[in-house]
Amino acid sequence: MIAHRKKIELTRDEATAALTGGKVAGAFLEQLGQTDLAQLSRVEWAEFCERLTRGYLEDLQRQADAQVPF
Repeated sequence: MIAHRKKIELTRDEATAALTGGKVAGAFLEQLGQTDLAQLSRVEWAEFCERLTRGYLEDLQRQADAQVPF
């Protein structure tokens, strides 16, 4: 049995941050000379995930800082 769930829509800021996280993680793959995620070692996979997440979160923080007037 498959449960059907409504797709979670990202806000504009979240979508922008997701792209930024992807760029950061993509740069890491370029640094490795790798495009096939299945070929990453466990250490490389963990680093890829961390960079993706950190890029996303840092961009959300940057956006929030730019929007808060104090």
